[in-house]
Amino acid sequence: MNNILKIILILIGAMNIGFGLGVLFTYQDYITRTDALIVLMLSFILGIFILSWIFIRPLIKKIMKKRNQKKKIAMVIAAREFRDEECFETKDILEKEGFNITLFSNEKGIAVGRFGGEIKVEKTLEEIKVSDFNCILFVGGGGAIRYLDNNLSYNLLRKANNENIVIAAICIAPVILANAGVLEGKKATVWSSDLDKSAIKILEQKGATYINKNSVIDKNIVTANGPSAIKEFCEDIIRFFRENDSKHE
Repeated sequence: MNNILKIILILIGAMNIGFGLGVLFTYQDYITRTDALIVLMLSFILGIFILSWIFIRPLIKKIMKKRNQKKKIAMVIAAREFRDEECFETKDILEKEGFNITLFSNEKGIAVGRFGGEIKVEKTLEEIKVSDFNCILFVGGGGAIRYLDNNLSYNLLRKANNENIVIAAICIAPVILANAGVLEGKKATVWSSDLDKSAIKILEQKGATYINKNSVIDKNIVTANGPSAIKEFCEDIIRFFRENDSKHE
């Protein structure tokens, strides 16, 4: 938070509390009136809320980040034509929240995104030990279907689902989840366009209920519909672990 803004909010909070105390000690007879009591209470509440938001919120975030450091995410990307921002931005957001992310792909080496972004991958899908991770996350992009929509991914996802590990997928990647059978009976979203609804049809054919939202959570499954949903997607993953922390240590 900007330091100047923080100082202004501290002053506002202190002024509200001061105003409430001033009314309490200066006009003790007057505060027997209902309207004066309301003003007094609102001043106290607003002042305490502002000061709590400034000082307690960062502490809570620090505690949550420390807890998230125990959480391990296996991020799966295609060696070619993964969606750049879905990899880089998602990874950046989640790492800033304390998550420990390991990259996996269909082959080792330098993975290249649709828009030319490069990232080093040192492990393949065959090396993922599901029980070592709290979340398996599939990144989208055309390469996801070309290189990852296969039995190796299906078996990995089924095992993760059987162990109640969080499964997340963005853009076209929920199609892989659907083909693995882990979306059956679940609500989910996926990339689509006005001219191409084929991904939605696949989800529905595989027993999922398509939800036209940016990001959807259903039990241990988090899905999102594309790059514009990255922030919501990450927020849903973070919120899921915050609300189900004891179940996914």
